[in-house]
Amino acid sequence: MTERRDAPRPRPPLRLRGARETQAPRKERLTTDRIVDAAMSLMATHGYDAVSMRSLARELGTGPASLYTYVANREELDQLVMERVVAEVRLPEPEPERWQEQIKQLLRDILDAYRAHPGSARAAMGTIPTGEGGLVGAEGMIALCLAGGITPQAAAWFCDLVSLYVGGLE
Repeated sequence: MTERRDAPRPRPPLRLRGARETQAPRKERLTTDRIVDAAMSLMATHGYDAVSMRSLARELGTGPASLYTYVANREELDQLVMERVVAEVRLPEPEPERWQEQIKQLLRDILDAYRAHPGSARAAMGTIPTGEGGLVGAEGMIALCLAGGITPQAAAWFCDLVSLYVGGLE
């Protein structure tokens, strides 16, 4: 049997007295919320068309491929932006005697939210609400119409039409 000898361990580097260690600042962890925040910031500063996965990655100090772990594509990013904005709008409890005024106020509130976040209306224009936030908003508007006696089909058409109209006013 042969004896195995351990190789000598390398010595730690010498440090000069008074010298400080310099470390690169740690990157903030990438999350879906950070990606949406950055997208909304880019839209507000440079416009909707300036936002791409590449420009977003640059803004976040990462590569585009790392974004796809959190957001599948531009369409999903638009969906997330739209949901973030819609979440800021308070949905009233339907009151049959006030349904028309409630719808008008809801549409004014949606327009205000779009204007507070430039580019978000354009993101919402081509988006079919499929996430929880978007569906809650659409269902809330339809509920107001139903409280006023509008048929479900007409309420759905109305919801779609006014969403496009209000989004175009931004």
